[in-house]
Amino acid sequence: MSSVNQEVLKPLKDLGQDAFRQLITMFLEEATLRVARLRVVQEREDAAAIAGLAHTLKGSGAAFGGDVLSALCAEIEDAVSAHNMIDLARLVDAVAVEFNRVKELLTEELR
Repeated sequence: MSSVNQEVLKPLKDLGQDAFRQLITMFLEEATLRVARLRVVQEREDAAAIAGLAHTLKGSGAAFGGDVLSALCAEIEDAVSAHNMIDLARLVDAVAVEFNRVKELLTEELR
C-alpha cells in the first residue's frame, strides 16, 4: 500500500495547481509541527494532548491521502483510551516514520 492514496488527491488537484500547492504546503508545515509536538507530549505522558494531536493528524492525514498515517493515529487514540502508554512510544515512532513517507511523496507532487 502506498503511503499516499492518489484517489484522495485527485479532487485537490482539480482545484488548480496553485490551490493544490498551497494546500499541500500548508498541510506539510502544520503536520510537521504536530508530529514533533506528538513526540514531546508522548515523552511527558500527556494523554489528553496525545489524543488531541493524534485526532487532528488522523483527520488531516486522511484528507491528504495518508491512509496509513491516519490509521496509525487512530491506533494512538485507541491506546490512549485503553490507558496503554507502553504502546504509545512505538506508535508515535511509527507515525513519525509514516509521516516522513507521506511528506516525501507529497513533496514530489509539488515538483
